[in-house]
Amino acid sequence: MHNISRFILLFRQHVELPDGLNVVTEEFQDGWSVVCSGDSMSMDKSLQSLGWNFTWIGQGKSKTCFGKTSQDATRTALQLALRKISDEFNAVEVVQIDLTKLLWFYRARVRVSPYKIQPDSALSAIDTLVYCPSPQRRLPLQTMQSSQQARRSKTLLKQTFLSPARSKEGL
Repeated sequence: MHNISRFILLFRQHVELPDGLNVVTEEFQDGWSVVCSGDSMSMDKSLQSLGWNFTWIGQGKSKTCFGKTSQDATRTALQLALRKISDEFNAVEVVQIDLTKLLWFYRARVRVSPYKIQPDSALSAIDTLVYCPSPQRRLPLQTMQSSQQARRSKTLLKQTFLSPARSKEGL
């Protein structure tokens, strides 16, 4: 079994690769294989030289697990993180592993970043993307509700204290 470490690549077992790309892989689990012959930078250069694209997409997923050894904890956390990767992506890179020894066991937090290997540069997953406005441009719902209440209160105060009928009664 291959030791899990930072910057290793994993491919889905049935990933389409260009002719002429020599990749040595070792079976991992759950339909994934560990790439033994290079990292993401060398893979990107190799794919580009063959006219293919190796596109990094998003921040990825992270999972935390426990195990008797550091590799057990890391391997289990990686398996859980891989389950969260969409079928649209056919490769991942392990970008972060945080290990902590606790009493008689280990805690591992593993983060993976998804990649898409494809012959053209256009993303085929573009149809599944959803427009999400920037959160900085939206007020939280509570703020919006309180500002609406403030406007109503201001209007009510104006009507109460500045209405002509009220001012005549006060004289």
